[in-house]
Amino acid sequence: MALVATVPAILVLIAASVTFAQQPAQPPPRLQPVPFDQAALDRWLVVFQDVAPQLAANANLSDQQVDGIYDRACKKARFTDIGQCRALDDYLGAITAGISDDGTKFIDPVARARQDLATLAADRTLTAKQKAEQRAEIEGYLATMPERIPPEHIALLNRNAARLLPLLQQSQAPPPKR
Repeated sequence: MALVATVPAILVLIAASVTFAQQPAQPPPRLQPVPFDQAALDRWLVVFQDVAPQLAANANLSDQQVDGIYDRACKKARFTDIGQCRALDDYLGAITAGISDDGTKFIDPVARARQDLATLAADRTLTAKQKAEQRAEIEGYLATMPERIPPEHIALLNRNAARLLPLLQQSQAPPPKR
């Protein structure tokens, strides 16, 4: 269940962007697909390659500092609308989490999470508590994701897998020791 390991990181990112008021907890909004083609992917890569190392090297940045990093990167990538840039980054951050077990291609993360739920239900090695915790984690992830990832979006990622997968793997590596 490779996806399950990536779910906490995604949920932390999503939860960090939600403001909580003193009212009953509302689930985070469901992520929606955004316009996505080769040009958008190329522009996102400029943003990703600029933002990822800065965020990895500076774990204690304020929201304002993170916003500044994104704003500069989005402008560098020639986005005229910072909101559109951030929406694309959020969307691609979520759908690039769907990587095959062998790490060679992208898969639909929503379909994979649903498959993980079925596998979890059939697993006889986990305690009921472990199953409940993992089920809640996966269901929480699914509640934030689109109902369906357009297959053409996954296909576009796979056409670019040779350059995307190494960057994503590198961005998940721990920062170098000083």
